[in-house]
Amino acid sequence: MQNTNLIMICRHAIIRRYAPSCMTTVWVLLVLINLLVMFVNLGYVFTNKQEQQQQQHNQNLQGHPRLLGHHRQQQPYYAPNESPNKLMVQENFALLRGALRDSPQNMETLKNDSRTMPAHETHTFALRGDDWEDLISSWPVCLSTQASADLLFWVGEHIKTWSGPMSVAVYVPDSDFYVAMKMIEVLLSCSEDVRRRVSFHVTYPAEFPPKAMPLDNPKLLAHGCDQLEMYNEYLLSEMNGTLQSRQPAGQFLYPQNLLRNIARDNCKTDYVFTPDVDMVLVAGGIDVHLKSFLDRPDARRCRKCAFIIPAYEISTEAPHNPVDKSELLLFLKKNKLARRFHVKIFKPNQANSQLKLWERPTAGKELKGKKDRKQQQQQQQEALQDSLMREANGTLRVLYDVTTWQNFWEPVYVARAPVPPFDERFVGYGCTRSSQIYEMHVAGFSWRVLNDAFLCHRGFQDRRARELWGQINRNFNLYQDFKREVDKKYGEQVKKQKAPEEI
Repeated sequence: MQNTNLIMICRHAIIRRYAPSCMTTVWVLLVLINLLVMFVNLGYVFTNKQEQQQQQHNQNLQGHPRLLGHHRQQQPYYAPNESPNKLMVQENFALLRGALRDSPQNMETLKNDSRTMPAHETHTFALRGDDWEDLISSWPVCLSTQASADLLFWVGEHIKTWSGPMSVAVYVPDSDFYVAMKMIEVLLSCSEDVRRRVSFHVTYPAEFPPKAMPLDNPKLLAHGCDQLEMYNEYLLSEMNGTLQSRQPAGQFLYPQNLLRNIARDNCKTDYVFTPDVDMVLVAGGIDVHLKSFLDRPDARRCRKCAFIIPAYEISTEAPHNPVDKSELLLFLKKNKLARRFHVKIFKPNQANSQLKLWERPTAGKELKGKKDRKQQQQQQQEALQDSLMREANGTLRVLYDVTTWQNFWEPVYVARAPVPPFDERFVGYGCTRSSQIYEMHVAGFSWRVLNDAFLCHRGFQDRRARELWGQINRNFNLYQDFKREVDKKYGEQVKKQKAPEEI
């Protein structure tokens, strides 16, 4: 009996000593089990949601074939019962971003010189014009250009004066992708010509890939199709004002030559025309006359000809761009509303084009000998009438040859596609075009200035607007090394080769 009582006393003592610890352990285990079950359920729900989103994404992509870079019939970007002038922005930003991610066949990582610029990734034909294949087979020339997110509105101006295929490479680092994609959506919504004739390629540094942004902003519908520049500015101000994590603009050196090569290489036409995005061709059907000129057998015989199209700055006080050469000459000489491109900030840029000859109403024929004032005026008037008659007939021809070359010359030209590429080590500003022009000079290209075609750049440029001298100095030093490389590559024999046939 005493032994039994002793055992009971010992058992109660053990329970009092260890029971609290056991209960705590059991409670902790139950909590852990409940948490595990909860996480499993959440994972199941999240997985189902992802699958549903992916299914919806795939269905949407089937309805938007152009987002995958394929050439198919595309529905209008505005409702059939709505006016195209009323901006109907489609929320396909996320779809395009998904298409870029899911289309590795459209992506290539460009191997650049790591000493001068980082690696970039490019998605060619991220958006393909509906009539692209037909246009590049029927047109001998393609307009190729490049743009940052803040200048995409200029595509809407180009499409008014260029009716052929247009290849645009867009720089979209970090959150600039948001502005670029929304601006492209607007261009597609507002212009059937953009939808049919323009193909877009996107490029960004591998270190700063595209960044998503919120889309639910009611102000997106506030601007009309006749206010593309204002809308572009609004998107930039919205992004700069709300996005705290955006990389500063100085983080990126704009890779102009990389973008030029991307746009040009994807034209796939015999000739390529490569103005900057803010240089717009004169209106009046010059694009069609250029097409006819390049189709001529005498033009095609010259395989190493570059046909120069002069560029002019047009004052912001001008009511409009000159509609033809005669009005441009009026702007130049009488109203002072135009001047040669870069003539004030860097005269060598266009100096070698000898534009005094181009600007003569005598169409390049010199007035010989001394004549009295009345005889000179009569001769000039006859020459001007002759020039106006040619404009009315739409005849585009070579006005004169440029047989000289000067350092830092940067003419805008039309040439056969297999010209030397733009050297991609030149980033930012300075010598980006002149480096290629030098290589073309050494390779034996011939330079021909066309008579009535010209480019318009809005606004007079001055030094106060060009705070880029650090980039220019860097590229100037690189240019000296580049010239030595080119001389070594081609040798003296190529410099002395026979000039192409005269047109």
